[in-house]
Amino acid sequence: MVASNLVAAGTGIYGSAADQISTPLGIFVDVNLDLYVADCGNHRVQLFPPGQSNGITVAGNTSLNPTITLRCPSGIVLDAEKYLFILDSGNHRIVGSGVNGFRCLVGCDGQGSQSNQLYSPFSLSFDSYGNMFVTDTFNHRIQKFLLLKDFSALSFNQPKFCPTATWNPDAITIANRSIVGQWSRAIFMNTNNTIYVANRENNTIVMWDEEGVNSAKIIHDSFTGPSSLFVTSNGDIYIDDGQENGRVQKWNAETEIFVTVMNVSSECAGLFVDVNDNLYCSLYDEHQVVKRSLNDAVITSNSVAAGTGIEGSDPNQLLDPRGIFVDVNLDLYVADCGNHRVQLFHSGELNGITVAGSESLNPTITLRFPSGIILDAEKYLFILDSGNHRIVGSGVNGFRCLVGCDGQGPESNKLSGPFSFSFDHSRNIFVTDQWNNRIQKFKYLEESCDTSSVVETMYSSVLTSNHPIYPRTGCDFSYYEAIKIRVYKNGHYSFNSISNINTYGYMYAKDFFPFIPSINLFAKDDGSSSNSQFNISIPLQINTEYILVVTTYNLVETGAFSVYMSGPDRVDLERLRNIYILNLIS
Repeated sequence: MVASNLVAAGTGIYGSAADQISTPLGIFVDVNLDLYVADCGNHRVQLFPPGQSNGITVAGNTSLNPTITLRCPSGIVLDAEKYLFILDSGNHRIVGSGVNGFRCLVGCDGQGSQSNQLYSPFSLSFDSYGNMFVTDTFNHRIQKFLLLKDFSALSFNQPKFCPTATWNPDAITIANRSIVGQWSRAIFMNTNNTIYVANRENNTIVMWDEEGVNSAKIIHDSFTGPSSLFVTSNGDIYIDDGQENGRVQKWNAETEIFVTVMNVSSECAGLFVDVNDNLYCSLYDEHQVVKRSLNDAVITSNSVAAGTGIEGSDPNQLLDPRGIFVDVNLDLYVADCGNHRVQLFHSGELNGITVAGSESLNPTITLRFPSGIILDAEKYLFILDSGNHRIVGSGVNGFRCLVGCDGQGPESNKLSGPFSFSFDHSRNIFVTDQWNNRIQKFKYLEESCDTSSVVETMYSSVLTSNHPIYPRTGCDFSYYEAIKIRVYKNGHYSFNSISNINTYGYMYAKDFFPFIPSINLFAKDDGSSSNSQFNISIPLQINTEYILVVTTYNLVETGAFSVYMSGPDRVDLERLRNIYILNLIS
């Protein structure tokens, strides 16, 4: 006799409480008898441990750590390490979890009948080789997606950095106009440290090993004035040819032949190929980012990834987009140049979120015409802030200036109209210094991340109306406090201000002359740390006296401040009084 059924999950009344489900579809029970339910009507996946009537949301926007939004999930499979694979039916795709959260795996280009698309898929299964089989319901077919065993996700370097990572502020010029031409914009460095630069003056691609520019290979074709390029892990080069010829070309590394792979209506100020072989182009003049699958044998029309095609600053709009970056979750980051912001478009979403710029949720940096973006291994943003001629980076403490922090110019510590950048395997930064007609290399300082013997010091004081004043900008006056600094070990030191006032920091070697503030100045910063605070990270020597001048961005502003210092050894600090008289005596 068949016994009556027992309830494994749900009350029998639809709802979204922990003990309820709504229109459940696919289920999966693991070896521990944990029950996973595709709770379609609630757009979530619920886990019911054995004997428990209350479920735990493990996927969906109400989960404990929401990293994916689902729409009527209909199927679930757990792999050998208990990572979830979910058939997200309403979004016509399959997503999978991993150490970095969820990401789209197949069907990532929206509903359709192409080979890379699905239409209301219902269930999935794997064979013993890891290939995926899907019932593609409304296309009336079963689709097989092959596991790419030799797949290499990234062709570029995506380093991991410590919070105090620092680069030498004085760059090395590794290529000048004779090699990369005038107003060079596009640079790419692959994981083998091969450098690729688009020479706009000669309409060529120049490629060389990082250590040997003299043995550069030059690739010629009929492209004109390229603004961007991207190199995949097999060595194929995608290059912008949109301005004059309305196309993106691919140089096949095996055949060394160019073919057209995308038709466009204007220049691609940024190019990117994601982990699913989708090619993205940021159409600068059309205020839009478009994409197409490279797996399609025939060049089809492009689909919209971001932007309406009409300039604007609404969440779904862009203004003169430039650099783009697509992470492994297929989230799209856009340097929204004309709106002075960086926008994040989650996979499948047309409304962007401002993640950097004065209108972001937690504004800690002001941008001016950003043109390039890279995410590091921990998803921190590095932004080429072109209009401010610098590169800034985010971290646990917000944004800070990394290189080019002393304003525009031709000197080794300055940039002028930089356009794009890339990291090598050793974390060094390479920048197309456009208006200086050169490629600059900023060397990563490994000792900046040696925290084994970091010594911390705190200095606190209050700027008052009794403090001395000086012409910080050359004519208008600000209160300041001068602090003599002596270090006892050569090394890298960081000085971070903490205050409710907008502080400005200047570092001088030996003497400080208040009425000639440019003499002996070798480092300064305003607002590169969070909350409009300065962050000065520099190498200091034991045989030199330094003077840190703390003042304010706004005129004659007063208030309390602290300076947090860290470095390889202790730092002696002494407030200097009557500094102008001392300067005259010396």
